[in-house]
Amino acid sequence: MEQKKILDISTKFRWKITEGDKCFVGVCDRLKLTIQADSIEELTDMAANAASMLFLDLYMDNEFNQYTYDHSVEYKFTDVVDYIAVAPTPIIVS
Repeated sequence: MEQKKILDISTKFRWKITEGDKCFVGVCDRLKLTIQADSIEELTDMAANAASMLFLDLYMDNEFNQYTYDHSVEYKFTDVVDYIAVAPTPIIVS
């Protein structure tokens, strides 16, 4: 059985948050991600999940190493016995 790993992204990504009439929009230029939510709490959760899913997708497509090198993303892997998990990425909200 192949050894599974936990991927911990330690780089923090800045999200620009704007409030519209009925929603909040978050844009992370560095990750090229844009999200929309009904509340700031939902936006925060969605931002972390979107970043996590991006890194998982890059990992599964064998593009993770090149992407993290090109974008100076710091990370570490931790071995685990029977699953793979991607830790949510912290965001800076100003």
